[in-house]
Amino acid sequence: IAYLENAITAWPGFDDNGGTVQRFTIHVTGNMPETVRSLGDCHLIIYLFHVVPEPGVRNPPLTGSRAQPNTTHALGLSMFYLLTSFSKDGAIKEQQSMSIALKALHERATFVDPLDGFTFTVTIEPEKDDAANRRWQSFSTPFRFSAMYRVSVTFLTPAGQPPAPAPPPTRVGLSTGPTA
Repeated sequence: IAYLENAITAWPGFDDNGGTVQRFTIHVTGNMPETVRSLGDCHLIIYLFHVVPEPGVRNPPLTGSRAQPNTTHALGLSMFYLLTSFSKDGAIKEQQSMSIALKALHERATFVDPLDGFTFTVTIEPEKDDAANRRWQSFSTPFRFSAMYRVSVTFLTPAGQPPAPAPPPTRVGLSTGPTA
């Protein structure tokens, strides 16, 4: 949201083909698309609607002689966001605000977390029309111009640390028993 707000602030405005630059207020939110219908101005919505485990990072490396339990390694996720806009003033402001967001996300598809240096990507994903129609019907709002973005791979940090590897064995025992 902060990245898109900064892109809107840096946006110079649209030329109305008469040389006059047109600017208007655009609010960015992470709320569901239906929540902005009663509000004024133009709203750009980046809504998290789906999360799946990332299969490429599900198998942790082995340390010691056994696999690590799930509580000791990070959970890799791919998150799917719906990007759309709404304006009571009509489709032109909606399309202009979407063009600002699409351009901004295209220009910076890789983000680096300033806290730990972790990198994740933001990419636009193709979506089948029937899936988009079902999603919009579930929102109870009319279908709008929208795009689906995939953010991956992000990690949820584990609560615990893996146990220290056991020391190597110092003694080996062998026993045999009688057979019937």
